[in-house]
Amino acid sequence: MRTVSLLLTLYLLLIVVPACKKSGSTPPQKNIAYIYLAGTTDAEAFKTLLQANGCAVTLVEKSNVATASFAAYDLIVIDDSSSNFGGTGTPYSSAFTNWSTADSAAIQGAHKPLLLVGLGGMLYANRIKGPVDLVTDMTSAPIDTVQVGGIPASLFQSPLTVTIPANDELALYTAPSEIVEMYYAAPVPGVSFIARNNYTTPITATYGAIGTVAGQYGFWGPRGRTTTLTTTGQALLVNFVFYCSGL
Repeated sequence: MRTVSLLLTLYLLLIVVPACKKSGSTPPQKNIAYIYLAGTTDAEAFKTLLQANGCAVTLVEKSNVATASFAAYDLIVIDDSSSNFGGTGTPYSSAFTNWSTADSAAIQGAHKPLLLVGLGGMLYANRIKGPVDLVTDMTSAPIDTVQVGGIPASLFQSPLTVTIPANDELALYTAPSEIVEMYYAAPVPGVSFIARNNYTTPITATYGAIGTVAGQYGFWGPRGRTTTLTTTGQALLVNFVFYCSGL
């Protein structure tokens, strides 16, 4: 009788107590807003890449930014082609861009992390005036490879694995692309260079091709199209998106 009672008790516990779900290693889905300029072609390729890696991506055409709400997103990406040298005034000043005050108010008012890409990202950074300069590198040849260093381990491991070779150089693109770089005259607290051009000095130099500004934004300087990323480049970009969403 005791055996029957014990079995009945165990049966009832199995009914009442739900089974625990096994914890997986896949990071939670990220909800991303991607700002682009009408008539450009890279937005859909970016969306396809990120959706294939657990992200929801909403494309926001630049002309709609001022009236858009970004409250629901984990990260706002500003595309390379979203802006050009359409303003007037001193280069690398807030006037030398065609980002409007209303655009930046809508984006900054959401208080979300940003990922600034290439020229469009640089010109947006000029509008908000962060702690470092973003500059077009007109003196260097186009690049397809960067030298990495100082990268948090999570950027290599989650959600995709990026293998770093012995020379610390990663081939990101199948063809060379122009680049915009982060610049400081001396190290700035909270600013980290993750990768730099592999054609010059070590990672500790004053220019960075990929980097972050703590609490503000990540910066991806190469201007190559998403469709020309290597498998390694795709993995690093996906990981960087996940990383920047937590800035």
